[in-house]
Amino acid sequence: MAKKQILGLIIALLGVSMFLRIIGIGDFLFWPLFFLITGYIFNKYSRGWLGSVLYIFAAFLFLRNLFSATFNLFGYAFAAFLIYAGYRLLKGKRVYEHKEKKINLEKEEQPKPSAQTESRQPDLRSFFIGELRMMKDPFELNDLNVSGFIGDVKIDLSKAMIPEGESTMTISGVIGNVDVYVPPDIEVSVSSSAFIGDMNLLGSKKSGMGPNLYKVSSEYGDSPRRIKISISLFIGDVDVKYL
Repeated sequence: MAKKQILGLIIALLGVSMFLRIIGIGDFLFWPLFFLITGYIFNKYSRGWLGSVLYIFAAFLFLRNLFSATFNLFGYAFAAFLIYAGYRLLKGKRVYEHKEKKINLEKEEQPKPSAQTESRQPDLRSFFIGELRMMKDPFELNDLNVSGFIGDVKIDLSKAMIPEGESTMTISGVIGNVDVYVPPDIEVSVSSSAFIGDMNLLGSKKSGMGPNLYKVSSEYGDSPRRIKISISLFIGDVDVKYL
């Protein structure tokens, strides 16, 4: 990590500390927030195992402050989780792995449902700590909704079977990065917001605190197949680009 980035982190944390103390919750949130941001930086610069440890420690401090009056019973359960998470990290594994949902491409022909009974069921996926990757196996894009607490999301839409009309894809999280790869024959509309992070939507870039960005491809309105993408993060980077 460059000296300039370390200095920026120190200055930002001093500002956050002053702000939290002014509103009266400095002791409650400062150290959990410190370890969250530090873990995010380590995770971004290819030290994922150390970033995961700092994420877990930040969660421990936050929960200890939140449940300080009745933390004894909860502490045993959380301590067991820490032991499990530490064991997986020592073994070189992620704390939580979200498996891609595989589909059978060789389906038997079935009669199409009538217009009255046909409905699109949304695809709901969530995780607490880990990573969601939809990069290798084909999948059906049925109004995908992804939510996570800490972790990255990577989606390759060239692997998706996209129905005609407008499909939606909603991604929300607290800390992590989002990467979406769009095939050249698909039109997209992308909106993204974050508290802190960098954004790159189809070549348009924005970074810093509170970035909000919206981008739509040129033929979106006339395309028979199009995807409306909405991304919301607290801390993290967003990259949506054409392959």
